[in-house]
Amino acid sequence: MAKSKDKRLSVAEHMPPLRRKQPETEYDTEKDEVLKWVSSQPGLVGFLVSKLKDWGYIHYDPETHTWKGVGYESD
Repeated sequence: MAKSKDKRLSVAEHMPPLRRKQPETEYDTEKDEVLKWVSSQPGLVGFLVSKLKDWGYIHYDPETHTWKGVGYESD
């Protein structure tokens, strides 16, 4: 049986050819074409935030109306 996929991920099937590292240079997240493309896809970003919540890495504080990491310590 085939594993079902989250529909929010299906946009990735149509990603054009992109580079993660420019030839003969050090890796730089600001020049990572794949990261730029992924961050411009609301469904993919929403999927990631949803999974971070589901996996217990972040949580919502209804008092402050903010999200934060479970290990975040404020000053």
